[in-house]
Amino acid sequence: SSCSGPFPTGVDTASFLVSGLMAGMAIDIDQKLFLRRLQHLVAAWDWPLDAILLVLGKVAEDEVGEYKVLAMHNWLLGYEFPETAILLCKTGRVVLLAGANKLKHLKQVESAEVTLVERRDVAGAAIDPEQLRELAAIARGGQEKAVLGMLRRVALVGPFAEALVNGMATQEGIEIVECREQISVLLAPKDSDEVPLVKKSAFFAQLSMEELFKKKLEEVVDGEIQISNRQVCDDVSTQLESEELLDRWQNSHGLQSSEQDVVFVSLQSGGKFELRPRVEANDSTVPMQGTYLLSVGVTYAEYASCISRTILVDPTPMQKTAYALAIEIHQQIVGALKPGVVLKELYCCAKETVAAKNPDLASKFVTSAGFGMGLEFNDMMLVCNDKCDRKVVAGTPFCISVGFSEPAGKTPWAVWIANTVLVPHDGGPCQVLTEGSSFAAKDVMYELGGDDEDTASVAAAPAPPPAAPKAAPAKGKAAAKPEAKAKAKAGAKPPGAPK
Repeated sequence: SSCSGPFPTGVDTASFLVSGLMAGMAIDIDQKLFLRRLQHLVAAWDWPLDAILLVLGKVAEDEVGEYKVLAMHNWLLGYEFPETAILLCKTGRVVLLAGANKLKHLKQVESAEVTLVERRDVAGAAIDPEQLRELAAIARGGQEKAVLGMLRRVALVGPFAEALVNGMATQEGIEIVECREQISVLLAPKDSDEVPLVKKSAFFAQLSMEELFKKKLEEVVDGEIQISNRQVCDDVSTQLESEELLDRWQNSHGLQSSEQDVVFVSLQSGGKFELRPRVEANDSTVPMQGTYLLSVGVTYAEYASCISRTILVDPTPMQKTAYALAIEIHQQIVGALKPGVVLKELYCCAKETVAAKNPDLASKFVTSAGFGMGLEFNDMMLVCNDKCDRKVVAGTPFCISVGFSEPAGKTPWAVWIANTVLVPHDGGPCQVLTEGSSFAAKDVMYELGGDDEDTASVAAAPAPPPAAPKAAPAKGKAAAKPEAKAKAKAGAKPPGAPK
């Protein structure tokens, strides 16, 4: 079951929902899924909390800070309901506080354990003080005192959210504590409804890289086109929002066009490099040789994935060595990413391997080798660095991100590989969901050549198109020669998304 509604691609889901609610559009909440998720929440509740209060204010475009609240709305309800509060008690009781229009839709999940409360308007106040006291009483559950978990570091938007959060902190017998860690633990492992969506999201990212982004860069370099990094990204983003393309991918790969959305497209070239997702492309002109870092982040049915690739034209011996080691470390981390492993230990082992293999590269290694993903693009409580004590849990998707960068020196350079990886529930090896986009050295390193017959374009022999997940229904100037030419074999099986 999909955990998002039929929203147009490229439209902010929450703001679209607001207008949709006002217009009376059909909002179908999966009640059975909602109840399963509540049961899972109660079963997993071993935290020193009596209740959790999730407050979502007005959702502004590109708002930052409320991602865990948005994630919980999608996980429980399949939609985001702005200016709504959800009180979750460890006993299983739920209270939904919202306006009348939203309650018409939320009525689908009303039951003996799920209470709907309509917000009352009070002159001069953003929230009724009496309703605050009623919420506090429910959170206490008959006790004199209660520990209430809230997301205290969120950016509150609008007077309702601010008044509710600030007012709850003044209620008698209520101790407010941060609950980011608990929400992260709850949402990290994906259930049987979520895993197929994660795989489709990763396949969408892979298609975006293989069929659009790499080909666009090839076109620019082969044709010696003068264009900025930003414009390349804008062009790829426009293609990714094309109804024609999304409909084609729906027909050929079973990816519903209404569920596909682009989080970011990033190209770094010309000497400034940051090895992390969501780096905004700059206005520098794309050079005809050097280092190119390509990164794409997408969502499918609100589930996030990402992929990053490096293209090297005329790489130096150090860059070749660094890239080979990056592949080795990536394989080491993916191989060791098993349930029970502490993320801090995973990162430190990787860094020790780098120091042992090539001490000169140790200081150039990434400070984080990845993070957990899902309904939140980047779970900052689940990071593969030297500080995170969290253990890997089966069913968790990660972005495993490995690379080296040399920002100083005469010619700054970097190498970077990032893939969406799933830790399976069955105890088997991790699935690299975006491996259909090759990151083998022979496919990413090119040496400049002349215009003779033996010279190949940047693309060399085009890779076969990636295959869809099993669940799906069914030339410019030759300017570069691959360091190791890939031989295209007739009838070769195309790389595809893991099954």
